[in-house]
Amino acid sequence: MSELTGKLSPLLDELIEAHEALLDAAVSHRSAISRADAAAMNESGDRQAAELARIASLDQRRRQLAAPFATRESGPKGPTVRDLAAHLDEAERSAVIERSDRLRELVERVQREHGTVRAAAESLVAHMEGLMRQVARRLSHAGTYGPQGVVGPDRVVSGIDLTH
Repeated sequence: MSELTGKLSPLLDELIEAHEALLDAAVSHRSAISRADAAAMNESGDRQAAELARIASLDQRRRQLAAPFATRESGPKGPTVRDLAAHLDEAERSAVIERSDRLRELVERVQREHGTVRAAAESLVAHMEGLMRQVARRLSHAGTYGPQGVVGPDRVVSGIDLTH
């Protein structure tokens, strides 16, 4: 029990910090997409990858800490933070539940932001594909269509009229 008390709160603080950093990187990624800034997109993507690795490591620590409290009802991920909090005294329990609620809120915000980033990235890709099609249409001397029904840069069709 004392091991749980001394380790759970600091672990939750680290998880909160990592999710805040992940959220910040996701917001930066969305901003970079809106500016079509490839270098900033790469940088924010690298930051997100680092934070996700950090979160995975912290979650592994949480699972190890929770393992002695696992029951059949715990599920595949083990006991939740609320399950663990039930084993603490009232003062510590309230603080842990407050941190847990803050973490849950951050996780939900990160998920929403990643959804927005995904939509923005898909929009940017569609826009770039449209631009490439316009360029290909302009560069295609024959204006022939490929198997996908669009004029592509790989379609060079030429013919010579030998009847004259």
